[in-house]
Amino acid sequence: MATPQQATSVARGEAFRTTDSAFLSSDGILQHFSTARSEQDYLQRAAELNGSWYYISNSQPTPSHDIFAFVDHRSTLSLYYRIEGSAIRFSNNGFDLIHANETRIETPPTTLLFFSQWGFTPEDSTLHPDIKRIPVGCGIHFSPSTREVTTLRYDTSLYEGPRLEGIGYEEAKQLFRERLSCAMDRMAQRLESHPVVLPLTAGRDSRLIALALKERDITSVSTCTYGASEGIHEVQRARTIAQKLGFPHHFISTLPTGYDKRGYTQDAEAIKYLKQISGLGSGYFFAEYTTAQQMAQRYPGAVVLPGHNGDIIGGDNLHLRFVEGATRLETNAYLMCFHENGNRRLERNEVAQLANLHQTLLASYPQDKTAIELFETFRNRELMPKYYINSSRSWRYFGLSVWMPFLDKDLCQFMHSLPAPYRIGKRLYEEVSTELFREAGISFANDFSAYQQWQKPAFRVKQLLRPFFVYQHSRRRRPLFPKGDLMGFRQLMAGDLLKEVQHKVPWHPTTINGLSFAWWLQYNNCLPKD
Repeated sequence: MATPQQATSVARGEAFRTTDSAFLSSDGILQHFSTARSEQDYLQRAAELNGSWYYISNSQPTPSHDIFAFVDHRSTLSLYYRIEGSAIRFSNNGFDLIHANETRIETPPTTLLFFSQWGFTPEDSTLHPDIKRIPVGCGIHFSPSTREVTTLRYDTSLYEGPRLEGIGYEEAKQLFRERLSCAMDRMAQRLESHPVVLPLTAGRDSRLIALALKERDITSVSTCTYGASEGIHEVQRARTIAQKLGFPHHFISTLPTGYDKRGYTQDAEAIKYLKQISGLGSGYFFAEYTTAQQMAQRYPGAVVLPGHNGDIIGGDNLHLRFVEGATRLETNAYLMCFHENGNRRLERNEVAQLANLHQTLLASYPQDKTAIELFETFRNRELMPKYYINSSRSWRYFGLSVWMPFLDKDLCQFMHSLPAPYRIGKRLYEEVSTELFREAGISFANDFSAYQQWQKPAFRVKQLLRPFFVYQHSRRRRPLFPKGDLMGFRQLMAGDLLKEVQHKVPWHPTTINGLSFAWWLQYNNCLPKD
């Protein structure tokens, strides 16, 4: 896409410029960076954008023809690169940078271990040792004369941004309402007259988006819910929400017609899809494939509004078991190995290796933060942009545009500036959303509340004890397909796929995600030879 010999700059995406609220398309982003000459110029211009974008400049005006490249604050549009002599190659998919004669990817063992547990590679690494990914909220400066790459961070909101430590809880709730409204206003401005597709669940994030569309009189909206069966509770509740707001609703099965036990491992188009949305740094499963494909056929040119990141900014999975003190990095790095469901069975030496990787990551963050803030930084830098956002890439694969209002930069910065107790267990986020739902008549008496669950003594005890028994529990063979299989993973990921993993992968997956990651690594020749 760009080398020192090329005279063109490249930009893709769309964003609001914070200095004047102008909405910029790809051409506007090119113009926005066109007068930058120094590292500081580029950093300032990148920090002024709020949206989904990337930019590559050949920096022709400089004597050395240095190249600068940047991604947005959550790298919703990924950018990979590979240095080849005095040149550098870029792509939005790491697979494009693999040479034709490379038939097997020699992934470093520690990277492979991290990937097998989390489903993505850490920091700027990918499964290929020579192919890198620009980190979230960052750019790179490549010098052809030295063949060196310098990482430039412009988004410091999680590290050095102001903290509203003295703010009262009720004031924080009101300010959140205002910031949320502003983010939804920007969403509405982006939509203009385009048709809208809203993936709607029974949860809070997509319901807040649906309410915002209704309040702004945006009527060209079609909602959809996908799953294994139209009769499940999630689908029925989503349909009720859509009907109350006056939007049409579609159910789309995640089980493609005619699939047998071989599943998507035998579908060339599905393999192409998975390779595109996963890049070379993450695994992913198949749930959105049929949904995105069908909605793109029904509504060409539509803008999709996924509800991603509401959980992250709200404070989901933030618990008080993380410890402070002199050994906090070492202890919390170990606890992270079991914070969420482990995706594979780990040997004792692998737990130690994984904990060391976690500790290195935590140590790279500013150490004036609390233990919870350090873990939250990990979720924002690693988990959100490298795994959760893959769902939104499904829609782009089939030619639809995507706008994610809960990734609004101003909204993210505000939420992360609040005192941690306001966000632990999604307390403030859930209270405000519940109030808004009641005002609009779309609340339910039994709406799930993470904060109420977190308040229960039994749940707190379970969270405190979890790291001490999860390792032993993971050693046991247990069903991969749990009760409440809403997406139909039992059909999608069993059969030949499961047999292939059991015979060719040197570890035992313990979750649906773990099975998907294991198969993905095996299929792409990333696992060591027998």
